[in-house]
Formats: sequence, structure tokens, C-alpha cells
Amino acid sequence: VRTLGIITVIFILIKFNLLKAIHFKWNKKYMLFSVLFFVYIALNIEFVPINSDKISLVLLMILSCLGVGIFEEIVIRGFVLGLLLKAWGNSRKGIYFSVLFSSLLFGLGHISNYISGKSELVEALCQIGYAMCIGVMLGAILIRCNFSLWWCALLHALFDIANGLGKVASYTPNAVPK
Repeated sequence: VRTLGIITVIFILIKFNLLKAIHFKWNKKYMLFSVLFFVYIALNIEFVPINSDKISLVLLMILSCLGVGIFEEIVIRGFVLGLLLKAWGNSRKGIYFSVLFSSLLFGLGHISNYISGKSELVEALCQIGYAMCIGVMLGAILIRCNFSLWWCALLHALFDIANGLGKVASYTPNAVPK
């Protein structure tokens, strides 16, 4: 499903001529500008022992996080932020509104965890606020790093991996939920 979503989003980006604004380059300054985000990722790593029987589960989680990072960055930072920047311009005010509004949409997208029953309402509301903050950081990184969408997708995936490692390592099949 994610692959189909990625293909659809790429088609839309091509159709609306938004790929010109997104560069897929690597540059050393991306690392320097992203140091604070790396610190933030490091503070979210859940250090837990991983049993050998969980290795395949951890690898699947890593692949899933990479897919989610790529998909969400293409949709939110590539498509939505690209459209907003095109509509509101490259003035300081236009950039701020574009990043904030796309981050708001990114955060609100996480209400799906409550709707699907994966989280309680308060937890989902906290996740929405948290995701909005992450969205602002990734939007700023995208703009400061010459619109390197791949760099943002990698950072997004690393953040998701850091957050999910403890959950996957402690996962017990057929356990009774608390």
C-alpha cells in the first residue's frame, strides 16, 4: 500500500511540476545543520536488549520506518510544503506560514492512531503536538538544506526507528494487553 502511495505522490509531484523544487543531493552542511535533530533522535532512543528471536522483527520495523519516512516526507514536505511555498511565495512570512501549516497537517494526520484504536485520546493529542514540532524541525531542515527531501526522509526514519526500537524489542506475541 505504501509503495502505491509513493508512486501516486511522485506522479502528482511530476504532474504539478513540483519536482524542480526538490533536490536529491548530498552535502556535508546537511549534517552540520542537522546536529540538533541528531541530538533529539539520540535522546529518544530506547536502549533495550534485543533477543536473537526478535532480530527479524527489528529488521521489519526498520524497513517499515524507512517506508514511512519516505512516504510522509514526499507527501508533507515534498507535495504539501512545495504547494504552499509556491502559493505563498519565498518571503520570510510565506516560508513561516508554509512550514507551520504543513506541520499542522502533519500533526493532525496522527489522529489516525486514535481513530484506529492504537492510542487513547490524550496520547493521540500529545502525539499530534509532538508531530507538529517534528514537522517544523524537518521543514526548517528541508529549506536550509536546499530541499534535500532524501535527507529529511532519512532523519524522519531514524527518529521513528529510535522511538520504536523499545516497543519492538519488548513485543510479546499473544500477550494480554494491559
